[in-house]
Amino acid sequence: MNIEFEATIVDYGEAIGGDIIQVLFAEGEDEDPFNLTHRYLCFSSNYEFDFCILQAEWFDGNEVDGGVSVVSYKIGQNKATIQLKNGYVFNIHYKQTASVLAQIRSYLARECSEIDT
Repeated sequence: MNIEFEATIVDYGEAIGGDIIQVLFAEGEDEDPFNLTHRYLCFSSNYEFDFCILQAEWFDGNEVDGGVSVVSYKIGQNKATIQLKNGYVFNIHYKQTASVLAQIRSYLARECSEIDT
């Protein structure tokens, strides 16, 4: 399944000295977590434990789902393509600073493969 959206929020965050990393691409902020209106893709890793897999969570406009690993990525200046293990492909358009995109690219490069184009 292909999911495409324009993200107004692109965020990279670390906690506990880099033991937890989270990336968010979202159309906007939803005030009510039980009534989502904005599509998003969020993925994270928790390095506190020995076994760590890059896991994704998303809202595709209809349903919230998650618990699937990210297998490949392509991060460009204005577009990201993220492929999940279940076959979902997210094509996300955005405007973001080069420094945030470099952090996201570096994180994904450690965890999965880059899509060859």
